[in-house]
Amino acid sequence: MQEHSDTTGGTAPSDTELVRRIRAAAEPGGRLSAGPYGGPVPDGTAGSGEEALNEFHRRHYAAVLAYARDCCRSSQAAADLTKEAINGVLHSPGPEETSDAAWRDSLLAAVRHTAAAWHQHSRNTELRDDFASWLAAQPGEGPGPADGWAPTAGAAGRPPAARPRPV
Repeated sequence: MQEHSDTTGGTAPSDTELVRRIRAAAEPGGRLSAGPYGGPVPDGTAGSGEEALNEFHRRHYAAVLAYARDCCRSSQAAADLTKEAINGVLHSPGPEETSDAAWRDSLLAAVRHTAAAWHQHSRNTELRDDFASWLAAQPGEGPGPADGWAPTAGAAGRPPAARPRPV
């Protein structure tokens, strides 16, 4: 298990350990409520799952939100896309042991996959105009978190960034 250095001199749990705690707290039999980022967290004394969720979000939420903003017209839509993508990764079967970088990759792939699903359904109006053309230029059936897909358009594997608008 990988450990992160802590500013207090100790070590913090790896992302894999955090996800294990989050998933354990969300198992049937536990009482769940909405957490600060919209994800389910345990109620009452099962604070380990809530603390793990908070730490996982502290590590990844800002980066995933920034990525989602490349796909969406509004900051609210980007926040919704981020929430849906993170929840999808946290509550789907996934690798038991993996590197922390692989968790970030899975989260970013989930943003692409979720945005592609939105494009096919009623939330397509919340996506940027050029997202459809970017998606159409991708090989195969489009992005998916499990297929190792990496986009060819945009910088750093991102959908095309917003163009400056005339004032």
